[in-house]
Amino acid sequence: TGYFGAAAFNFSSGSHSYQENFKNKFYAINLRKMSVLWVDKFNSSFGMQDSSPVFSNGQIITGYSSGLFNNTISILGLNYSTGDLDWNFTSPERGNISSPYIQLPPLTSYNGVVYSDSPTIGILYALNASNGTLLWQFYTGPTSANVNIINNSIVLLNSAGYLYVINTYGKLINKRYVGIRA
Repeated sequence: TGYFGAAAFNFSSGSHSYQENFKNKFYAINLRKMSVLWVDKFNSSFGMQDSSPVFSNGQIITGYSSGLFNNTISILGLNYSTGDLDWNFTSPERGNISSPYIQLPPLTSYNGVVYSDSPTIGILYALNASNGTLLWQFYTGPTSANVNIINNSIVLLNSAGYLYVINTYGKLINKRYVGIRA
């Protein structure tokens, strides 16, 4: 089936496992039968190995970066049983990857919203997990750490060492330099 990425974790639900690989493919695997249920191929220049998939509202949600220079990020909602593309969000902004090791940190899903930050563009995106509609965006500067939810707030560390605390509506609660570079 190809090479599977070590950078991202797969997602398993019941007898199914969902995972990306370095060859731009996304797999659904039946663990009981040890067989591939479906495979999708996407146009990612460097593979889909960075962004760990999440599950929300009957969909597997994953993403990838389009390349090193002048790139966009794409977040995809896939039907978990068929692999059909339900929705696709592509960032309107473009960036250049400062590190070839992380193109798109793992996604976070919370209360029907998918959060994605970017090491290249520096914008945190909040998407409706059901249809991929952009709810809001917030400039954090380039990051390589994934979004965390703590006490109903978004916590994110950027590459310059600033820790952001943002509410789930996209409003800044606190920003503080902590000196730890993510």
